[in-house]
Amino acid sequence: MSHHPIRGGFLLLYLQSNQAIIKMKSKITTISFVKLFLDDIRTPPDETWTLVNNVPDMILLCSENEVTHISLDHDLGDTDPDHSGYDFMCWLEEAVFLEKYDKYSFPDVKFHTDNPVGRNNMKRSLDHIHRMLLS
Repeated sequence: MSHHPIRGGFLLLYLQSNQAIIKMKSKITTISFVKLFLDDIRTPPDETWTLVNNVPDMILLCSENEVTHISLDHDLGDTDPDHSGYDFMCWLEEAVFLEKYDKYSFPDVKFHTDNPVGRNNMKRSLDHIHRMLLS
């Protein structure tokens, strides 16, 4: 059994599927790791991803889970006409600023959008996040 330090001084005992068995002081618990795929049309690459079609649900899932991977579309069509992938990136940027994530807990973020302007805006936001995490 290997032990690896993770956020908050916990010890990772071992990985099993998409879960980590961790030891917190004298208690052992399980945390599910989540991969989120924000899109209104496309399906996730495989069954390990959770499909989300609106920004409020993305924010909620990120707030309540240990998210390891995020893949974003920019334009969400009728499923969320008031928000875009960029709006989610703005929330993520604020969450990093408020120290809800650090360089160890921040998820791997990718963009699968076909919108070049939206991709550039989201990439700029991600670049800013990475600068904050490294400072």
